[in-house]
Amino acid sequence: MRVLLYNNSSDPLVLDKSLSLIGSATASPYDAISVESPTLILSDLSVANVSKVNYMYIEDLGRYYNARLVMGNNGIYTAYGEVDPFMSFKSAILNLKCIIDRVNNSDIDNKLIADGSYTSQVDNFMQRYTFPESFGNAQNILICAGGD
Repeated sequence: MRVLLYNNSSDPLVLDKSLSLIGSATASPYDAISVESPTLILSDLSVANVSKVNYMYIEDLGRYYNARLVMGNNGIYTAYGEVDPFMSFKSAILNLKCIIDRVNNSDIDNKLIADGSYTSQVDNFMQRYTFPESFGNAQNILICAGGD
């Protein structure tokens, strides 16, 4: 399988990564291949500066991975990968149609966000009525009533 090796200078949580192609290699699985975290043996590595490689794309799997390369005997490299779902499924994520709700917390609520949400104010009040046929001193009944 063919592997493209990159240097990623973006934050891991960014959807659209800033990648610089460093080189490519032919790879074979070290063991039974895992789509989420593959371990590959790289041969015919055509990379000038291996220390800059921190990202890879595996063509056969169609996914991008955060990568770590380790040099073994005879200049053979082992690549350890962890899938990057943001880049691997970027087009599917960008084509999603969904409703996103915000947290309704007065500390972080921004009323200038035009998201179609409306905030309301609730005026709390409590009235206590004595009940002639008491249930005992330790019991209270809570009754809630709502408006329109």
